[in-house]
Amino acid sequence: MTTGPLPTIVSTEMDLKLVLTADRSVSVLALLDYAAHEPYSVRATFRTSEGDVNWVFARELIAEGLRKPAGDGDIAMWPSKTDGHEVLCISLSSPSGQALMEAPREIIEDFLARSYTIVPVGSESALIDMDSLIDRLLEDGGPTSL
Repeated sequence: MTTGPLPTIVSTEMDLKLVLTADRSVSVLALLDYAAHEPYSVRATFRTSEGDVNWVFARELIAEGLRKPAGDGDIAMWPSKTDGHEVLCISLSSPSGQALMEAPREIIEDFLARSYTIVPVGSESALIDMDSLIDRLLEDGGPTSL
């Protein structure tokens, strides 16, 4: 039982394995954040020796990747086992390079479960104020017509 309002942000910090070769990997600190005001997305910050690298993932993609291979293009995720531990493999591709990481499955599952307490699956659209979004687009000049 909670004694106050539910938090609007869920965060977690974990060590991922950045796979360099079949025999070599390095540890990378990752921060995941989920906010109710952006109900479809999870922000990821990877702390590297060259600075922070930021990505945004669909929450649904992460959930699907825990069950089966998911995603295409720049982001793909799939369940796997490494050294007897269940992991979520995350493949990222951008013009500046590619990365394959392994995240501890248990930590990812806990993070998603906590995000679902804030915004249950299927209720995301109720948190998006379409009128305000349209107003902001129009204020910014919106689409131009010929």
